[in-house]
Amino acid sequence: VVELGEGCDDGNVEAGDGCDADCQVEFVCGDGQVTAAEECDDGNVEAGDGCDAACRFETACVEDFRDAALVAAFGAAGELGWAVDGGRVVSGGIDASQTSSLTLAVATPAGGAVRFTYAVSSERDFDPLSFLVDGVVIDAWSGEATGELSVPLAAGAHTLEWRYSKDYTYNGGDDRATIDDVAIRGAVACPFSVCGNGRLDQGEECDDGNLVADDGCDAHCVIENFCGDGELGDVEQCDDGGTVDGDGCSATCRTEQAARRRNVLVCGASDRNLAAFIEPWDDVAVIEGCAPDDDTQVVLVTQDGVDRIDPAWIYYLRRGGRIITAAGSSVPVFNAIFGEAAVAGAEAGACRANVNPVFRYAPLSAFWQTQAGQPLQDPATSGCGADLSGLPGITALGGWTDDTVSLAARNVQSGRLYLVEADWPSADDAFTASSRRLMRLMMFDSVRLVLPRGVLHDLPLVGLLDDGWSVCHADRYSQGNTVLEDLFAACDGDQMMLACRPRGEVDLTLAAAGATAEVTRDVGLGLEAVNPHNDVNFYYSPTLSWGFAPIDQGVLRQSCDTLNVQAEDRLCWQTSRGNLNGGWRCGAATALNASNAWERVVLTRNVGDDDAPFCSDGALNRPDEQCDDGNIQDGDGCDRDCNAEICGNGRLDAGEACDDGNLENGDGCDATCAVEP
Repeated sequence: VVELGEGCDDGNVEAGDGCDADCQVEFVCGDGQVTAAEECDDGNVEAGDGCDAACRFETACVEDFRDAALVAAFGAAGELGWAVDGGRVVSGGIDASQTSSLTLAVATPAGGAVRFTYAVSSERDFDPLSFLVDGVVIDAWSGEATGELSVPLAAGAHTLEWRYSKDYTYNGGDDRATIDDVAIRGAVACPFSVCGNGRLDQGEECDDGNLVADDGCDAHCVIENFCGDGELGDVEQCDDGGTVDGDGCSATCRTEQAARRRNVLVCGASDRNLAAFIEPWDDVAVIEGCAPDDDTQVVLVTQDGVDRIDPAWIYYLRRGGRIITAAGSSVPVFNAIFGEAAVAGAEAGACRANVNPVFRYAPLSAFWQTQAGQPLQDPATSGCGADLSGLPGITALGGWTDDTVSLAARNVQSGRLYLVEADWPSADDAFTASSRRLMRLMMFDSVRLVLPRGVLHDLPLVGLLDDGWSVCHADRYSQGNTVLEDLFAACDGDQMMLACRPRGEVDLTLAAAGATAEVTRDVGLGLEAVNPHNDVNFYYSPTLSWGFAPIDQGVLRQSCDTLNVQAEDRLCWQTSRGNLNGGWRCGAATALNASNAWERVVLTRNVGDDDAPFCSDGALNRPDEQCDDGNIQDGDGCDRDCNAEICGNGRLDAGEACDDGNLENGDGCDATCAVEP
């Protein structure tokens, strides 16, 4: 209660809280009121805005005239202007009855000030150097005079003037005046701040003396991420705060693939020979057992292994292990590891082996990006088991329908538990190629990655990074003179993705990927020249433009692609003399050449062991391949799983109305795989 004689009463006798021990109002830094103990008070306790956290003026606004020329903030008046000479600014060489003035416009809050040093060599009591604030003479010097002056400035905008004047008679001394070390205390905006002058001016985070990007300090004097600073930058896959190889994040901030462990452990009986999930180049052994150790790559838990579940498996997961369950073992394994009492949901249909779901949750997530281009499972051949949607803390990945969960994961530090409701241990059902690929992904994470096809929209960057991509180049659309040879050296993986996004955004608005050799193949200067590849019309020329368009649409490169048919699927950057110079479009957003609001992004990826054969590598080099035409497209004679698409193979391929496994007529399906009446 505020009583007579008290200015306040906050119920205590503590000072520094706005009401002191004598119950008198205290003024504290940050309240917006300048007191005797404060130089300034701008209503906050933030540094970097001219008034620091202790309500003292920040003095970063200083001009020491170390550059060869005056900064643009200074103006000159009179017969001759002032010029920088020897680290100070010197008046012009004037004659009788002439003046030479140096002016500066500043704005300060209450309590601001200007300080500078001066020197004059002139005829005593005549030819003075005068200092004026808003046209009012504050002081003047003549003869041989040197010194320092500090003048308080009221809140508001001011014009400062240093005026050297000569009368009409005699000369004296050197007939000149000099000014140095001009400091504006509390400047609202420092007039001397010039990015690239090598001096840290007010408002700058850094200044390395140039306007070059990607050297730690960008062209706007904002600190750029650098490898080893512990912060993940656009061009980094990782940053652990160091630059040492062998610790999971390399000296160049690229993710280092963890060494594959030696054993695949099968816990419980399995009718299927699980060696079918292994390739010769995996260099692992499949062994039976339920006691994983640091040599265990993955534990495959069948329904028969439920009685051997060990709660200590959580320690294996914490050390980077992985566990994959099957129909009937998911919920018991989950409860044992996490100490839960979760109950399985409704059972689904007859049990089948395929783990590939009918429905995908978050299809653009990091997990599903590795499965780009693969079809969903046919409901008639989907897996079975319990609905897992009631298990706490899981990440749903897929289901038999859009309201069930048959595939899920839960991370445990660096390890992961995959919950799979499918009877993959059964040998009764055919296992599709997409299910095998998905199983290998969960086991190893490093299976040969499928290249995303076509023009892509709204891609989460984190998913691409997890999938092995890294941002190797990013700059503004307005940036010119980016040397393409340097860009290609930085983006030297065997796959490349061109993308764009608004500056400040992380995810990619528009993108397309392909083999690096195809994305950068020179198509010449033809206005309509393109290189069809991976369901995209790419084009590149070092002296015209670089970009892509939809596979079924043409381009008009003048110099960038200006067609607007399916505009949202078009990207174009301009090139000239081997440089990347500006960028015309990111989808429907065009005329971006001078835009600082949009960003060009290039990503690169190496797809793994180049010696490991894989379907779509263009070579018939695996025992399970009937063909390999170098792509994962159906309907071109060789399907995405490298099976020959021919009439009579007993499988319904693209373009066939039927296929009864023979080339006989008269049996309902003729020799051309057309239905007979």
